[in-house]
Amino acid sequence: MNQKKVKILPLSILIISVLCFLSVGYWIYQKSVRNVIYATTLSFMKQIADHDRQNMLNQMSGKWLALTTITNRVDAAREYTMDEAFEDLKLNVVSGTFRRLYLVTEQGVVYSHTALKTSLEDMAWKDDYLNSEAPFAGIFRESSREHWGEYVVYGVRLSEPVRCGEESVAGMVGLVPISAISEQMRLESFDQMGVTVVMQSNGEIITSSTVYDSNISNNYLNFLESTQLQEGCTREGIQSGIQNGEQQLFRFSVDGESFYTLIEPLKDDYHSGWNLVVQLSDKVTTDQVQRLLMQSLVFFVLIGIVCLFVVIFIYRKIDEVKTLRIVEQTKTSFLANMSHEIRTPLNGISGLCYLMQENMDDKEKLTEYLQKTVASTAFLKDIINDVLDMSKIESGQLELICRNIDLNGLLSEVETLLETQARHKQIDFTVNTQGIKQKWIAGDPIRIKQILMNILGNAIKFTPEGGKVSLNAIQTLKNGTAVTTFVIADNGCGMSPEFLTRIWLPFEQENRKIYKNGTGLGTTISKTLVEKMQGSISVESKPEQGTAFTITIPFPISKERDILRERGGRETAVSIRDKHILVAEDNELNRMIVTTVLENEGCILTEAVNGKEAVDIFEACEAGFFDLILMDIQMPEMDGYEAARRIRQSSHPDAKTITIIAVTANAFQEDLDRALAAGMNDAVTKPLDVAALIDKISRIEKGEQI
Repeated sequence: MNQKKVKILPLSILIISVLCFLSVGYWIYQKSVRNVIYATTLSFMKQIADHDRQNMLNQMSGKWLALTTITNRVDAAREYTMDEAFEDLKLNVVSGTFRRLYLVTEQGVVYSHTALKTSLEDMAWKDDYLNSEAPFAGIFRESSREHWGEYVVYGVRLSEPVRCGEESVAGMVGLVPISAISEQMRLESFDQMGVTVVMQSNGEIITSSTVYDSNISNNYLNFLESTQLQEGCTREGIQSGIQNGEQQLFRFSVDGESFYTLIEPLKDDYHSGWNLVVQLSDKVTTDQVQRLLMQSLVFFVLIGIVCLFVVIFIYRKIDEVKTLRIVEQTKTSFLANMSHEIRTPLNGISGLCYLMQENMDDKEKLTEYLQKTVASTAFLKDIINDVLDMSKIESGQLELICRNIDLNGLLSEVETLLETQARHKQIDFTVNTQGIKQKWIAGDPIRIKQILMNILGNAIKFTPEGGKVSLNAIQTLKNGTAVTTFVIADNGCGMSPEFLTRIWLPFEQENRKIYKNGTGLGTTISKTLVEKMQGSISVESKPEQGTAFTITIPFPISKERDILRERGGRETAVSIRDKHILVAEDNELNRMIVTTVLENEGCILTEAVNGKEAVDIFEACEAGFFDLILMDIQMPEMDGYEAARRIRQSSHPDAKTITIIAVTANAFQEDLDRALAAGMNDAVTKPLDVAALIDKISRIEKGEQI
């Protein structure tokens, strides 16, 4: 029961966390949606206001243009008859520019476009005319039966009176009905839930959209007094903003409904006191928000259900996920490490091949280059195997292979592998082994070389031409252990203090932009291997001055009998001469190498180019004809696994006893296990280690357990 509670508790916490996360997310989303829709609505309001404001200004500018054109013509002529003036006025009225046009004389007599004579005292716009020296515009209401209605009046005073026949004309006035302005403006919007009003600075409404209830008030500011304005907003403040020509945006409520209001001044030379008001019901945004949020709520609920199922599934499969993650990390490390780790020996092989081509007639140099090529090839093969095993290092499954090592010889091999690369950059590369007191130690030579090659390879790569790279080995003997310290120093570009905190992390390279080769795994692998050997590694570096790595590893000192066995290894091996071996290999070059090497050892060989041919050859031979079968894995028609199974299942007398060794490029443990499960006795990996292959065959001959 307690174990069940322990399992349920984390799951419950996860479920509650997911629900809380979704709830908070929906709340944030809801708030964001409201803000976005509000901002969008206000943007639309401003667009409507800008449209209507510009439309009105354009119309008024057209009126002023027509009126000033007439006055300029009259003013310029200076000899203008009244009949000519009436004709101009009639023409503008007929064109629809004005409803009525008037000439005002210096004596206060007013002539209409129809030549009707009236006194200025009888005109409703008298005060506007007399009180304005400059062009003016205003609003007035005509109460006469013939012309009843509201008008916009435009007036212009001439710079000097002009004689028109018997009269001296001093000004001109044009009238336009308010309705003519309203008809040309888009004063409704948002499905009749928007209201647009043109008002004077005192709040008096000049015109409005049809949905505006004029019975409420003819003064917009008076109407606002009956509403509840938003906090911090007052009627006096609104009126002050109008007087100052400021754009204003505020919110108010009336009869339980909220509205947004935008007041935009109509700024031109003659209408500084007019304002455009756009009013929008809150229902526009509320309805949009509610519809969107209801749809989103369903979506969030579905997401919540899916998330809960995913959390439960992940929780139940967590062990499987961890296993898959380890496998994925292993394969990723393998792929990433290949490029970095094989480049150094591969460069050496490439350079040596070039040197051999250039010195074909110099036997001494050719021999030297061949020896170095063999050493580089051997190390390249070791590195490939090491990279394949990196996932096992991290999971703790890789075992170090402890052998007797001639440390001086190992360091000499490292020097040989890197000297070509160093010479190419004209780097002074030195290896000092004078501090080694006991050269015979026990350890994994491949891993030790891998560590040194990683660090030295980086040192050469990041050191400029003409620089220095050194390796110093120092030993302290204590209780049968040779505590060996390798100090690798260079005077290259160095590393920043900030990068030194990340140097041991995978894929880290400070100078990646400059040095694009490599994967940034070398130092990580080196540190892992050093710690696997119970050692330590540290680094000191300064930018533009250089870097020094210190590696300390306690190696057991080899015993004398082990040293003798190591020295005499190949001489005591049992001869494999005259052994009959069946070689199944589809690749012609690989088959040629294997057969040539074994023939040089005195073996008798039979070749097969695929698995099916190998099975047919084996079944057709006499008992005891073959001593061994070398079986490639990846072959056409029939692979090595199936061929091994067919051989084991055949009726041939040697089917159960013949030794089958797999020769495979698949170096993962699961691949080797698959070879053994198919009936093979052992496996060697590609690139083929000829010495190891001969050693295995020799051990079989001696009857040793494979």
